[in-house]
Amino acid sequence: MNPQVVIKENWLTRSPSDLAYISTLMFGVLLGLVGYVYLGGYWGIAPWMAASGQKILQGGEYWRLWTALFAHADTAHVLGNLSLLLPLAFMLTGHFGFYVFPILGVLVGGLINYIVIQTMPPEVNLIGISGVVYWMGATWLTLFLIIDRRKTLRRRFALAAFLTVVLFIPETYKPEISYMSHFIGYVFGGLTGVLIYVLRRSEIEAAEVKEFIYEPETIEADWQPIIESSPDDAQPPKSVT
Repeated sequence: MNPQVVIKENWLTRSPSDLAYISTLMFGVLLGLVGYVYLGGYWGIAPWMAASGQKILQGGEYWRLWTALFAHADTAHVLGNLSLLLPLAFMLTGHFGFYVFPILGVLVGGLINYIVIQTMPPEVNLIGISGVVYWMGATWLTLFLIIDRRKTLRRRFALAAFLTVVLFIPETYKPEISYMSHFIGYVFGGLTGVLIYVLRRSEIEAAEVKEFIYEPETIEADWQPIIESSPDDAQPPKSVT
């Protein structure tokens, strides 16, 4: 009798680490404060933060690849990024550690900016952390697709596709937005999710809690022939004297 295997828990159903609360809060505050300073023009740091091909590829000011992540066009831009960044940061840090986010996320953000500025006119500035947000979203959805085997692959894929459309595909086109940052961030996120799983596969699979359900077997009664007897057969045999 082969049992039915049901996965009750996995790596993603575990409680997030306590570090996630502190890390997410600190990063959110940092992003908000630096954005406030940039928009207000305080301390004269604004001219040193935006990324452009002219400043980086020609001028060699490579730190702008990362300072640009914390510069935003306006308050709505900051809040829009924070609305997705904070929950994704909490989940990534809580389940996969501080090294995935913010450390790896910020490093990848600089790489995304480096690729994007090469597709832009050299004098155009690039600011914002939306490329990292798309990287975070794709990383989490990829890990969800691979890890959460409580659901069928079709259901997981449908949910991931739905969330991608709702959260990451814009309703209208705006020329001031770098959609190339979004695209590259999303692609890198998918690759990062696969890489994280490959590197930590043994840990992730060991976290699965499985339940084996045995279906009761139906026991069929043995077939027995039924012999019909006639009324005469029921009479006791007569004695012969």
